[in-house]
Amino acid sequence: MPSGKFAHVCSDFSHIGDEVEISCAKDGVKFSSSGELENGNIKVSQTCHVDEEKAVTLEMNEEVQLTFALRYLNLFTKVIPLSPTGTLSMSADVCTLVAEDKIVDIGHVN
Repeated sequence: MPSGKFAHVCSDFSHIGDEVEISCAKDGVKFSSSGELENGNIKVSQTCHVDEEKAVTLEMNEEVQLTFALRYLNLFTKVIPLSPTGTLSMSADVCTLVAEDKIVDIGHVN
């Protein structure tokens, strides 16, 4: 997914609550957060965009729903100026999220 889109989701939900629930299903990835005054949901669906940097690709083995602290997700968004796209990998077995940004001509950050 575009790194900027992920940063936008994290930034928006930081104004709502402290945590974000990420649910992955066949029809897309849903980001949700709840606070004292408001709730928010953003759904990101797979796209068939010609430009790889703007495309959202979804590969799923099983449906997963996990909750993460936004303070940690926002730390990862700091590498966005170095990487136009990122990969989010989740596993319900170990309740973990791996975020990877590929840095052009250098390598990647996990």
